[in-house]
Amino acid sequence: MAEMGATPSATDTLAAQLLRRVAFGLAIQGEAPPRVRGALRSLAGLAARAGAGRVDALVLDDEVVIALADPPPAALPARGRELASAERALGKRARFVDASWLSQAPVPEGAPARDALASVSRWHLAHVAALAEESSRSDDPEVLHQLRVSLRRLRTALRLLDRRDPFVAEVVAFARALGAAAGPVRDLDVAAEALPTLVGASSSREALLASIASRRAVAVAAFEAHVSADEFHATLRSLLAPWPRPRRPKGSLRAAGRRAVDDGLDALAGALDGDLTHAEGYHEVRRRARRVRDLVEVLDHALKKPERRWRSRLQPLQSALGSLHDVDVMLGLAAGVEGVDGPLRDALTRQRTALLAEVATPLAMLASRLREA
Repeated sequence: MAEMGATPSATDTLAAQLLRRVAFGLAIQGEAPPRVRGALRSLAGLAARAGAGRVDALVLDDEVVIALADPPPAALPARGRELASAERALGKRARFVDASWLSQAPVPEGAPARDALASVSRWHLAHVAALAEESSRSDDPEVLHQLRVSLRRLRTALRLLDRRDPFVAEVVAFARALGAAAGPVRDLDVAAEALPTLVGASSSREALLASIASRRAVAVAAFEAHVSADEFHATLRSLLAPWPRPRRPKGSLRAAGRRAVDDGLDALAGALDGDLTHAEGYHEVRRRARRVRDLVEVLDHALKKPERRWRSRLQPLQSALGSLHDVDVMLGLAAGVEGVDGPLRDALTRQRTALLAEVATPLAMLASRLREA
């Protein structure tokens, strides 16, 4: 590692990133053993020589998967003695991929539902483990975003399993608690980034940004406390062990996925028939649309084309509804903040009105399409 006061080398930086990513998967508590640190430094050196500026990685069973990005590598590291030596030290095979962030491998089309869903769930849980500590401390909001994406997709797969199964129920409770701790930080990050693009510079805007920063500090402290707790560590390590085979659903993943998409579309249609005179009504539509898209993302080619088509159909609307939700969050944050004046609230309200006009036609078209489906 770099000497005290020296600028870290590319290998030092990547080795530190790798250690944070694989600590849970390698069951490292406290200081990593020298052989593990040496192996990770060797892998980081291979990544640095490939030109990577950042890595994403996870450990699952007997494999360490490492994504190289920023910029994409000219070529992935070839197998050789250095890689083989690192694998022996870790006791696991190492595999490099060219990707900004790791993504779930496609599930086989004819896979049994319960086995495929358990496999997908474990993959996303391993990615959550890789990102958990850094997402609570990093200044890069993308790390937290990727954590929440994997959490959402973990919960998507879990919804198709038997929630009465005690083990599945434990994973669900773990994911729900972590999502509740991470959500406020992400909302405040988005608000801080979006506010300057929506309203001009003013003392009122600065007062709201200061309030957001203050609230974020509190939310981050709560999130850090959650992921650093002994109970969180113990639960996550136990859940990363090989899972017992789920009891349900039986049959093929394609059949289970088709039922889940149909149920998701029914719930989305119900949300569209709800009360859209309040922010919560639009948030429910957004949440239901996101669930359908996450289903398609998780199950992908296990579904047929009619189900997969909903991914592209819902994306623009979900994006617009996301912007509407962000403005609603900012309006809520502005309420009662000393120094935030009427003109700023008026600017946010005008933006909300414009977004409502923007989503009106897509919402009507979606409702019509759902009635025909």
